[in-house]
Amino acid sequence: MSASFSSLVRVRYAETDRMGVVYYANYFVWFEI
Repeated sequence: MSASFSSLVRVRYAETDRMGVVYYANYFVWFEI
């Protein structure tokens, strides 16, 4: 059986574009969590 985990990541305003959508380059920062 593999171990599983979860993590809650809250999107900050600075990580969004002008439309309020998460900017794709920030995904790589979250992958390290």
